[in-house]
Amino acid sequence: MSRQIHADSGTPNILREAESLTSGDRHDDYGSAEQNWACTVRLWNAFIANHHQIHGHIKLTPADGLQMMVLAKMAREQFKHKRDNCTDGAGYWRLVSVVNGDEEEKV
Repeated sequence: MSRQIHADSGTPNILREAESLTSGDRHDDYGSAEQNWACTVRLWNAFIANHHQIHGHIKLTPADGLQMMVLAKMAREQFKHKRDNCTDGAGYWRLVSVVNGDEEEKV
C-alpha cells in the first residue's frame, strides 16, 4: 500500500508520502474523509453498543475514529518498528486535521 515519496535528497519523506496516501484516488474510491469516517464510526458505534449491550447513545466522531487508528499504529510500533506504522500514523493525523476543518481535502 505504501508509495514512497522522495525528498530532493532521494530519502523517502514520510509526511509527503502520508499526504499522497490520503489524497487523490482515495476520494474517488471511498468518498471524502468526512463521509468515509462518519460511516466508519456509525458502524463502530452500533457494534460497541450491541456487543457491550449498552443502551445509551454511543457517539464516536470521525476524529475519534482516526485517533483510534493512530493508537492502533502506536501499539504496532511498540511491538516492532515498521516504517509503515509511522507513515500511516502521519496520514491518520492529517485526516484528523481535514475532518476538523483545519485543512482542505486534496482530491
